[in-house]
Amino acid sequence: MSEQRRFSAARQMFTDFFRINQHARPWHLPVMTGLCAMIPALIGSFYGAFSLGVIGCLGAMVFIYIPQANLGKRLFTLLMVAIGFQISYFLSATSSDSLLGSTLILFLITFVMTLVVRVLQVALPGRFFFVLVAITATLHAPGMPSVEERMLILGLGSLTSIVGMLFYHLLVPVNPAAGPGKRPPNQSADDPWSATLADGLCSAVFVALTFYIASELELLKPYWATIACAAILQGNSLRHMWQRQAQRIVGTAMGLGVAWLLFSFQPSTLVLAVAIGLFNFAIQSLVVRNYALALMFITPMTLIFSEASSLQTDLSTLMQERFVETVLGSLLGFIGGWVLHRLLKQG
Repeated sequence: MSEQRRFSAARQMFTDFFRINQHARPWHLPVMTGLCAMIPALIGSFYGAFSLGVIGCLGAMVFIYIPQANLGKRLFTLLMVAIGFQISYFLSATSSDSLLGSTLILFLITFVMTLVVRVLQVALPGRFFFVLVAITATLHAPGMPSVEERMLILGLGSLTSIVGMLFYHLLVPVNPAAGPGKRPPNQSADDPWSATLADGLCSAVFVALTFYIASELELLKPYWATIACAAILQGNSLRHMWQRQAQRIVGTAMGLGVAWLLFSFQPSTLVLAVAIGLFNFAIQSLVVRNYALALMFITPMTLIFSEASSLQTDLSTLMQERFVETVLGSLLGFIGGWVLHRLLKQG
């Protein structure tokens, strides 16, 4: 490649990094996503059980998967996603006492959910939130209720979003011109299963490997590296994965600044519950336009999710660890993306 072509490619990548993409996503969809996520947190705050409310928020993320379809299709999709959340949480939570067991279950969930979202034709974010639910289930905190109770709360959070979807469907008619959601990455219309199997196997290996390495290194929060790796592997091309890696690192750094500003005021759980709703609205509005900007709000929201039971943790230590583990997970995710790219190219 000539120097001119290298310069042109670098300039294009730099431009893409900061570009604000145009998107037809309606404003009311992020609003409903934020409301559905905020309701479980508000209930948890009012009853003095904010950490449990946050588990409900995670279940409410099923609303993100709402398709442009009739009511029956929407209800079926959200119910299947909710059941998938339950299975992922149960398998991961019941194996969390063993590092090897957790690693194998994470591999299994990543691989199987890649196939499931293909069979059910679930649009993006595809398998990502199933993996996120599984990773979150590995967390241990003093005084946590039983796995069954946590699964009940997770299910109630999903139910909140399903009820919200019913109201949303009545208030906002389906736009037939919008068509189906974007297909998960690495799925070819001509030969989808070969790409899907390669994607599932490669992603499962690297997500599980990242979790194992981060745990063996005794990092403060090994699941942060795993989440970063899973997010990078959502890219639909090697260049896209490289761009997502850079955007994730930069966006995480900016998001840590937002988190520091929020937590420096020592907010009440009520304020944090409202913040979850606002962050979700911002994320769903921005993620289709610029990934780095969305991460400014993804980072503080996931900090609330993961640290709901230990909000008094030293903030500076927490943010340093988050950044280091994000870099580690992003690098491993990009390596996994490169391996997947080579497999698809050869296949």
